[in-house]
Amino acid sequence: MIADLVKKYGISPEDAESLNAAMKVVCVNCAVEMKPSAVGVTLCETRSMLGSRGYNAPYLLWNADMLECPKCLRLVITRFAVKPFARSAYCQIHMDEIKNAGGRIYYCNEH
Repeated sequence: MIADLVKKYGISPEDAESLNAAMKVVCVNCAVEMKPSAVGVTLCETRSMLGSRGYNAPYLLWNADMLECPKCLRLVITRFAVKPFARSAYCQIHMDEIKNAGGRIYYCNEH
């Protein structure tokens, strides 16, 4: 993990240690640190269109990581990229490419 942060962000190992500590995710039920389940998942953030009777349309696409509790197996998506890799009209194009390549997309619906 530390080596990945150093390589990905070009930071010192000491800074990577601090960043890693700041990014710990703990399962509230089990009181243990969650472990990586999948790195580089795609999350589609949607927003409601046309009010309460409308539909949820793709708004932002993010790269993130999925973590899992080693005890209860709960999953969370966290450690998002600094900025989304696609917005609004371009989301569907990227989503089609991801699906055609056999990838999976997770969703977060705006309330």
